[in-house]
Amino acid sequence: MNKRFPIIFFLALIFITGCGKAESPPPPALSDSLPPNIGSVELTETITGEAAAEMSTRLHQRRLRNAKEMAIGSYGTDISVWLSEYATAKEARSETDRMVKAMQRIGGDFGSVRVIKLAGRTAYVVAPGGQTQYFWSRGKILVYVIAGGATEQEVEAAFP
Repeated sequence: MNKRFPIIFFLALIFITGCGKAESPPPPALSDSLPPNIGSVELTETITGEAAAEMSTRLHQRRLRNAKEMAIGSYGTDISVWLSEYATAKEARSETDRMVKAMQRIGGDFGSVRVIKLAGRTAYVVAPGGQTQYFWSRGKILVYVIAGGATEQEVEAAFP
């Protein structure tokens, strides 16, 4: 028997078990879920990670609980999309429901939450200060759109 056989066998075994494995690609970033445009208005700025979480905290005066990741997209000067990702779709739905109840408790412009169908899914609409805002859960993601000059149809088309 060839004396090199054990060495060749050992090297082949290492190659087959270790080097031959393809690594899984990393999961897509949450910011990849931001549409490239809403109507004719293109995405002009993306804020992610801790910077997005800090903006949300300033706006809500508290940190969103259980959000794993956040991304904010700006479209022109008056349209923005806020995404919050949760561990499960059930958790995203629960946070959406909690948001509806909190808005109803706050009252005023936020208290008149309407339910609509947007791209076949249940969505909610408020219009504080006459500024239309839509929100819904989509899988593990809670989507919040400050529509600015965008129509309901343009928002719907951006999130098929």
